[in-house]
Amino acid sequence: MDTLYWIFIGIAFAISFVALFYPILPGVLFLAAGFLIYGFAFSFEPFTPLFITVQFLLFLSLFVVDYVGNAYAVKKKGGSKAALWGSTI
Repeated sequence: MDTLYWIFIGIAFAISFVALFYPILPGVLFLAAGFLIYGFAFSFEPFTPLFITVQFLLFLSLFVVDYVGNAYAVKKKGGSKAALWGSTI
């Protein structure tokens, strides 16, 4: 069963890496999924409070940057509010 967990963790991290080149993929969600799969499958003990805090701040900042970048691009191209919501989702 451990092998299956490691495969899922590897896939999540690989998709997160691929999202660097294909921004349509939600890389930050796959990165968080990899950490969560590891934590639930094995243990959250190796994740110190500092590590969790830093990861949470980076996670939030990536979402904010992604939203602001989408909003800027949609407004620059003359998109509507519906287009802004669609790009966010």
